[in-house]
Amino acid sequence: SNFQLTLDLLGDIESKEEEQELLSSLRSISNNLNRTITHLNEVVNIQNNVNDATEELQLEKVLQHVKGSIQHTLLKADATIYSDFSEVPTVTYIPAYLESIFYNLITNSVKYQHPDRSPVIDIFTIEEDFDTYLIVKDNGLGIDLSTYGDRLFKMYQTFHHHEDGAGMGLFLLKNQVEAMKGSIEVESSVEVGTTFKIKL
Repeated sequence: SNFQLTLDLLGDIESKEEEQELLSSLRSISNNLNRTITHLNEVVNIQNNVNDATEELQLEKVLQHVKGSIQHTLLKADATIYSDFSEVPTVTYIPAYLESIFYNLITNSVKYQHPDRSPVIDIFTIEEDFDTYLIVKDNGLGIDLSTYGDRLFKMYQTFHHHEDGAGMGLFLLKNQVEAMKGSIEVESSVEVGTTFKIKL
């Protein structure tokens, strides 16, 4: 591994400068390992928490709570959110998971907004074949699914250059949705926007 290789090189150090470079490399590798372990623990917790008490939740109320927690981000981006839960106003779900769905998809839309327009995010529910779906649609940069589609929900995957893009939000989101026996689909067009369809 990179960690072992760097440790082996410590024995061949000839200058203080080389020592500092190797120690810096070790710190970077160690931080990345810690980050990976932390994120894997989050996935394990998702699987373990699926037996947590579910509640009947009002979607609009949960959305307003999430919007309040990221109000500064929304204002800074001049983002507009339209919501309509009239078709299915309530769902039985783990509260933290529903909040996570809203939070991750809204912040993703803002983070990857199109440079030529302010973010507009439409959030609504529909019922199909007795199943409830949450739709989140934005007008952002969009994703080239023909290139990145098979990597979209994998750990540490990002598809646009962004300083805060850690590539964990969609990975954790998919794990939460699937832990609740749901599914998530995506449609996207580059320069047009992205639509997520989540079976709750």
